[in-house]
Amino acid sequence: MDPENRNNLSMYVDANRAQSDSGISDFSIERYGHAAVFLEPTLSTVVDVGCNTGIGASVLRTACPNAVLIGIEVVPERAQEARGHFDVVHESVATRLPFEDRSVDAVLCLEVIEHLTEADAVQFIKEVRRVLRPDGRFILTTPNSQYIKLLFLRRSVLDDPSHLSEYFPRKLSKLLRQNGFSIYQLEGTGRVSRYLGRRRHGFRLFGSFMLVGDRR
Repeated sequence: MDPENRNNLSMYVDANRAQSDSGISDFSIERYGHAAVFLEPTLSTVVDVGCNTGIGASVLRTACPNAVLIGIEVVPERAQEARGHFDVVHESVATRLPFEDRSVDAVLCLEVIEHLTEADAVQFIKEVRRVLRPDGRFILTTPNSQYIKLLFLRRSVLDDPSHLSEYFPRKLSKLLRQNGFSIYQLEGTGRVSRYLGRRRHGFRLFGSFMLVGDRR
């Protein structure tokens, strides 16, 4: 690993270790279920970037029973635990994905992109496009910087010390389009979706949103 990536790895390990509850909430499994709706059961390779301890592996394996499930995780102890659930786990930064060009079918990144700096988030999106096969699918979720509760309390997504960037639906959609993706779906997610469903409007009501893009 070159010095720049080694420094990035160290920075992101420290930032992610600062997360409360190791970044796992009571909604985490449901979030994977929401994402799995957009995965075809015939996929052969599915990558989960920021796989944490492997909590989403069982959901992904049910959705894509014949796929090789690959996890990417920056925190060593989480990566080690994830190896008990994924077929392969790489300890790596998101800005340098360890795959050949056009070699994977789908990439998930659930509640992860906000843990990257904005510059690294753009590099990550470019990396995802590089490794996806034509028409490959990219599924992201991220906290909603325009969530009405945050605005009411005068809080910010960046109040979490592990969050290094913030996004709202239009901003992230634009980033994907600028970097070679078409938008397939945009919907609200998070705990509020238990009561409101996964709506495609009224995004201020949702603490997170999900964006599904296809590689152009």
